[in-house]
Amino acid sequence: ALYVYEMLGKEVGTGDKRGNGTGKAPGDLLKKIEVQDGVGGLSTPTLVDTDFDGVIDVAYAGDRGGNMYRFDLRGEKPDNWKAVKIFTGSPSKPITSAPAVSRRRANEYVVIFGTGSDVYQDDVGDKTRQAVYGIYDDLSLTGKEVTAATSGDLVEQTLSETIDASGKTLREITSDNQIGDKKGWMVKLGEKDGERVVVKPTMIL
Repeated sequence: ALYVYEMLGKEVGTGDKRGNGTGKAPGDLLKKIEVQDGVGGLSTPTLVDTDFDGVIDVAYAGDRGGNMYRFDLRGEKPDNWKAVKIFTGSPSKPITSAPAVSRRRANEYVVIFGTGSDVYQDDVGDKTRQAVYGIYDDLSLTGKEVTAATSGDLVEQTLSETIDASGKTLREITSDNQIGDKKGWMVKLGEKDGERVVVKPTMIL
């Protein structure tokens, strides 16, 4: 579950104080948003202010089952806030770090995350092949209209190694595999070397 707590004790728009029987006071739980059929704990969430008004509208987080969720926090009533699965993965590819979120256009985002874990002792020797994903999410769609993407709905890009003039090994990614009407993209990491992603991706735009 994702927990949302009151921090300011006042309305953001008006500055009116809450508490004293009129609403939530600082430290009060606003909403516990449970994930249906979630696996293990959630990763650190990434927060997005879609309309740039200083109020968080959505949050994204993954679970140890390799699933990615959108937590819709739009609207003044916490009872209306909900979780929607946007990607169905596998427990062999757990999501343990926060995703990065890139804006494509109004109400459309790319949620970028990698898989893998270094939380438990057994993770040290795990050589299961992991990946990096970019899932397209359209915020204009309600929860009932969203069908979670799977790996089969994505276009696979590949990494290759080249050596530059100074002898350094560089990794390049394919750029000619067009996404088209697919739900995003994926890049498989090292096949047998245990490569994994346990930190939030950094985007350079």
